[in-house]
Amino acid sequence: MRPNKILIRMPNWLGDCVMALPLLESLRIKFPEVVIDLAIPADYVSIASLLPCVSTAYPLDKKHSQQRKMTLRMLLDGEYDLLIILPNSFRSAWELFTRNIPTRLGYAGELRSILLTNSPTKTVKHSLHQSDYYMKLIQHLYPDIPTTKVRVNIPTTAVDSANKLLAEISGPIVGIGFGATFGSAKTWSTERFSKLIRKVKEWGSPVLLGGPLETPMAKEILKLSGFKIHSFVGQTDLPTLAAIFTKLAVYITNDTGPMHLAALMNTPTVALFGPTAPDETKPIGSNVKVIYHKQECAPCWLRECPKQHECMTAIGVEEVESVVKNLVEKTC
Repeated sequence: MRPNKILIRMPNWLGDCVMALPLLESLRIKFPEVVIDLAIPADYVSIASLLPCVSTAYPLDKKHSQQRKMTLRMLLDGEYDLLIILPNSFRSAWELFTRNIPTRLGYAGELRSILLTNSPTKTVKHSLHQSDYYMKLIQHLYPDIPTTKVRVNIPTTAVDSANKLLAEISGPIVGIGFGATFGSAKTWSTERFSKLIRKVKEWGSPVLLGGPLETPMAKEILKLSGFKIHSFVGQTDLPTLAAIFTKLAVYITNDTGPMHLAALMNTPTVALFGPTAPDETKPIGSNVKVIYHKQECAPCWLRECPKQHECMTAIGVEEVESVVKNLVEKTC
């Protein structure tokens, strides 16, 4: 089947959305004239402005049910001939169910196979990188689909915004991604980030990056660091953040969505992993270094650690600085 118009229900987390992008690019390569539209959580809809392979992205608003219903109703009337459901939930398939879309693809489970025309069995849990997990789904329909690098095009307005924010900063710019939307179990302590920032300040210019919900943590890091640090927490949308990533000498981060966006932009990235598994969710890219000291209880995938957070406390400040310096020397 050669589709003319594809609707893809994107994952519910930013990192998963980025790891799904090779699937989008592969579809575009296989079907150059196809229209690819996205149904994506409203918080991440602006990522589509970076992707030449996407025609239109429709926001799914979890806070305003009426707006969400209107968007879904419009999509159900969109004359698509292929629907790809990437989340594994029943709701994601139910909301976009219509027999007017002849091919509806998604992994089996959650009693939703009756809503799909093609529902391959999920792979063994924790056996694939998340990006490969998504690719394996589309390979169920198109076994010969090519794999390719994701193309990115940063809007001029985002580049201008990034340049304005960074205008007063000189020297190697070191981004600090200190938060984690998923939960505190993924986060290195603010005390250790502060100690690292003091070391980085000796040779570079650290900047704090994060979303509005991470403002309290940013304030704590600023206080503990003891000197002025540029903070753009809560000041960037995704395209502007992507543009900032292209200006960094290195990005130091917990296992977060922006970590994956940085790797997509080919930013030298040092990723701190603890309760999750790098084999499954490490960022895709050649300029990525993962620091991970596996504990007996890891990966636990918990939002909050019920123990002593050994997986993250095992990561030392000097160790991170050493990895950062080596990566900067090799890539800059």
